Amino acid sequence: MARWLADRSLTVLNGPLAHGIPTWVGFRDDREMSSIIDMFLTNASLLSPRLDIASDLSLGSDHRLLTLSFSFAQSSASESSTDTSNATVHPRRLWNLSRLGEPDPCQLYQDTFRSSSAPLLSQLKRLVQHPPSSRPPIDDLNASLNNIIYRSLDSSVGDRPPRPSHWKKYWTQQLQDAAEYRNRCYRRWRRAFGIDKVYWWHQHQQANVSFRQAVIDAKRLSWQTFCKSLESDFSKATAKVKQLKRRHQTSASFTHPDGPATAVEVMARHLASVYDGHLLPSVRPPAPPDPSSLGLPFGPPGSSPLVVSPGAAAHTPSSTTHSTHSNTSIFSPATLALLIGQLPTRKAPGADHIKAEMLKPISTDLSFLLSWFFTLCYQWSYVPSLWRHAQVYPIFKKGDSSLPSNYRPISLTSVFRKLLELSLSPWLSSVSPPLDLAQGGFRPRRSALDQALCLHELIQSYYRRSHRFPVVAFLDIKSAYDTVDRRVIWDALSRSGASSPFLSLLVHLFDDVSVSVLVSDHSSVPFSPVTGVLQGSVLSPHLYSVYINTLPALLRQVAAPATHLVPSSGSADAGMVPVNSLLFADDVAVIGSAKSVKEMLKLCQEHSLSLGYRWNPTKCAVLNHPQSSSSSSSSTLPSSSGRLQLYDTPLPLVDEFVYLGVPFVKSGLSAPSLVSLRSPGVLKVMAILNKIGVNRQGFSLLLCSRLYATFARPKFEYGLAISRLTATDLKSIENLQDRCLRLLVGGHRTSSTTIIKHITTLPSMRHRIDVLITRYCLRARSLPSSCLLSLLSTTLPVSRIKVHLEKNPLFMALPSPAPSSDTRLKTFFRQYRERQVTSLVTSTTQVLLRACRPALVVDPILYVPATRAERSLLVRWRLGWLPGKPEDCPCGHDRRSRRHFLECDLIPSFLWSDLPRCPPGSYPIDFALSSLPLGRSARCPPWWSSLLLMLWHIQRLCRPDRYYPIDSSPGALWYSRSSARSD
Repeated sequence: MARWLADRSLTVLNGPLAHGIPTWVGFRDDREMSSIIDMFLTNASLLSPRLDIASDLSLGSDHRLLTLSFSFAQSSASESSTDTSNATVHPRRLWNLSRLGEPDPCQLYQDTFRSSSAPLLSQLKRLVQHPPSSRPPIDDLNASLNNIIYRSLDSSVGDRPPRPSHWKKYWTQQLQDAAEYRNRCYRRWRRAFGIDKVYWWHQHQQANVSFRQAVIDAKRLSWQTFCKSLESDFSKATAKVKQLKRRHQTSASFTHPDGPATAVEVMARHLASVYDGHLLPSVRPPAPPDPSSLGLPFGPPGSSPLVVSPGAAAHTPSSTTHSTHSNTSIFSPATLALLIGQLPTRKAPGADHIKAEMLKPISTDLSFLLSWFFTLCYQWSYVPSLWRHAQVYPIFKKGDSSLPSNYRPISLTSVFRKLLELSLSPWLSSVSPPLDLAQGGFRPRRSALDQALCLHELIQSYYRRSHRFPVVAFLDIKSAYDTVDRRVIWDALSRSGASSPFLSLLVHLFDDVSVSVLVSDHSSVPFSPVTGVLQGSVLSPHLYSVYINTLPALLRQVAAPATHLVPSSGSADAGMVPVNSLLFADDVAVIGSAKSVKEMLKLCQEHSLSLGYRWNPTKCAVLNHPQSSSSSSSSTLPSSSGRLQLYDTPLPLVDEFVYLGVPFVKSGLSAPSLVSLRSPGVLKVMAILNKIGVNRQGFSLLLCSRLYATFARPKFEYGLAISRLTATDLKSIENLQDRCLRLLVGGHRTSSTTIIKHITTLPSMRHRIDVLITRYCLRARSLPSSCLLSLLSTTLPVSRIKVHLEKNPLFMALPSPAPSSDTRLKTFFRQYRERQVTSLVTSTTQVLLRACRPALVVDPILYVPATRAERSLLVRWRLGWLPGKPEDCPCGHDRRSRRHFLECDLIPSFLWSDLPRCPPGSYPIDFALSSLPLGRSARCPPWWSSLLLMLWHIQRLCRPDRYYPIDSSPGALWYSRSSARSD
């Protein structure tokens, strides 16, 4: 070992810091044995190292607790990395924001902010109405605003330090006392002699058993309290389960052997090389003019661009200037208050630590202040540096987690920047050049499913025209957002009529940014990117669409003759243009013959070189090329004359490709592939949910079913609305849902789920698919005429929507005219399903289903006041798990069955007489369950305890090998609540 340590320049710290002190103590053959087997190794120089080995702690292990504390030597840190010393620790500031939901702290927060912000508001008004000759200290004003919010939070809700890593929710003072008593007994045993050693060992063993049992009881009680707290508030349950689900999902984070300080610098160097503009062409659009050359300050929004100049600032009447700052401005307080209310919560803040939850309670006062602040920024084409600083958090994509290139840089920016961008969004949409009809990404009234259906229709149209399926090339842009030449965007906006004041503000907002990498609370040295738009910015998707907007028109020059034509502007009188490409942001698909696709790839290459971005040939794919081999899903063309390539790199040939989350084969959408594609992800999500409490030992069945419908079912619903499903596909989808539902109750792989769906009102997937298709068809009818899907529907002789989707029974049952609001549509869906459920329950031959209520309501057994054991009895009876298999009854007269229990001697006969009288042909217990009152505030029926006691006897007969303690007062929880309400 000494040679191994010397070869690696490692030092064992146990020697100089704890020489001869054992780290392992055990007993073998009534003898105490010890050894040093737990060691600290290092190759660094440590300052003030200290190694503590706890010998008097009872840990239930032969190993002792080791604690090492030290400081890094400056020389060692500088030797390991010259840039690491520049990295800074950037811990988040935390407050008790949950207290803002309480009336008193929230009111105190509002009052404190209103009084503290009044001087700042007056100062902002004065600066806007009487502009100075030079730019005011906007960064200092922003710092003042942040400090006002910080102080208001400190005085109202208080800050919250991060919880230590060893914090446990179930830990109480009683457990702490029990742990200390166990350690005290352990120390007394270690130091005792003779007979006292036996006594204290016995005491320690008893204390250890008591402590472990107390921990188990505390965990169980804490878990039950947690589950119960989520039952009454589904929104709270959804947020909490989402948080727990995120914790259980494995996602790699970027690390470095030398620690997080080095990791952020390595990632920063990689991103700086991406953003450095090395792909930019030599010929570029001119840079936008400097705002100072346009005559600062500009007038407030709504007035002429050059209302106020530095020299004339003192001569401008305040009333005139104030009148221009009206509620019609894009920075009006009403608009900003509305935008603050729309901000998403539970999002990571920017460098200023401010989150949307902090702004919503003070939105009324803050909107007036921000209205003047944004106007001031507009006047001087300058925003605070904190708003222009992005903390990039790397999100792992796939591949080797140690490579920085396998991470997606997500920008965390100030929430005030987000508000400013949201305010500018309507203006940007109005002044942008018209986006090509082939672009469907991040545009109003368009979706990824629309674009996928458009691709299917174009493939089918090409086949009808040429009697062969087209070649489809799916193209991927390398680091799409990060390599954008922003000058292309500013030039396009300028040519389309964007005014100088707003355009100057937008240019400043994106050109003068700084970026630092944030990993494990460590931040790198900021750098300024030459190219790119921030991923995570509100305006970045639209700006990218402007950037790539010239590509579809370029590709139309080489469209194949069989390419479908649509009106260029959505009007029947407009000229017809071919649709041979589809874009959804940076996802590109080109359609045509092999020859035309080859020519389009050449144009794509030329377009990328002229704009300064690059395609990624290894992530592109070609579907249905005539020379591709059907037996290979990732081969490349052997012939250089007919191969499809980018930058002299052949593109992979595939038989199936997932475009926008939907699988495509040569004929278009593939429903069987869609089901097989979704299944692994759905089962993975269900496994995570099952682990965090969506099971029969965790949350109630009612909450579990709602969580399944919220988190798991949407995973395999995506794409079903535009798919043509066969009976085999429907059966596969139903089986997938059944597998998920069995996890809720712990059923075996063939157990029926019909009762689960009925008592929780979960629809079958057949009905759910009909609902999705009906909603999609109604939405498609209301799309603007300029949408590509509308253009295809009106120009194609045959479309999937008209021929297949609108033929589903639910859509055909719609009244005329169709419901105009979502509320009326939901009412129609419910009435339609109620008729189906009533017909099914009354006509079915399934005994358990006929025993349920013939109505579309949640079964009261899922929510009436009951203990976990009582509700388990009720649910298992409904599911048919009681009586279970027909085995011999302990009474010895017959086998266990529903019929036998009516006459079994081991069940007290008076319990049957206590139940409500049932009509002929009905089972007494089933009738009693169906007679339970609806509503969570209903009074307890008098026979409730007899019903529960009856089920307890049946459970005991079905499992005579187990012990089931009898409740002295079954049903007491519901009785007590009913009595409390009556009092």
